[in-house]
Amino acid sequence: EAEALALLRDTLGQEIARILRLPPGAVAAEAPLAGLGLDSLGGMELRAALEQRLGQPVPLAAVDETLTVAALARRIAETLRTARPEDGPQAAAAALLAAHEPPEPVVATPADLMAAE
Repeated sequence: EAEALALLRDTLGQEIARILRLPPGAVAAEAPLAGLGLDSLGGMELRAALEQRLGQPVPLAAVDETLTVAALARRIAETLRTARPEDGPQAAAAALLAAHEPPEPVVATPADLMAAE
């Protein structure tokens, strides 16, 4: 279970850093998300990104002063545990995250663009 929570915390930190345009690793697990600058619009973007990656609804109704990465990771782990109890939380979290990794961006070179014309 500790590994599942660590995996979720890392994923949450990466998504929050992307949304807030912070360097990777800049989001501490115990920092209040509102204090980092994540507002309700950012919270909606975070929920949508996580639901896409996890393939499950994410329990994120609001971003308030008490919400941290660690607290949200625990909440998501509990949701995964009840959604897929046969797998256990670590297997469920790892399988869902691996299956829903965002695709690598496709970078076109000038030669690719010329060939497409």
